[in-house]
Amino acid sequence: MLMEAHEAYRAGNIDTALLKYAMLAELGYEVAQSNVAFILDHGKFVFLYPEQHVTSGLPFLYYCYVFADVE
Repeated sequence: MLMEAHEAYRAGNIDTALLKYAMLAELGYEVAQSNVAFILDHGKFVFLYPEQHVTSGLPFLYYCYVFADVE
């Protein structure tokens, strides 16, 4: 899945890459953790707000927090 995330990022599918990296980051993959931090820090995603460019990772982090406990 790490290569799938990388390929999605290279293809410009930042949101897809971010979600895949986030899942891998939760599993402890340090590279994925760094990549999530990079994407969030640079505001390269439009997750949750496709009509406007979001420059903060807070909406994504909130989304992850809200749904992280769903089993």
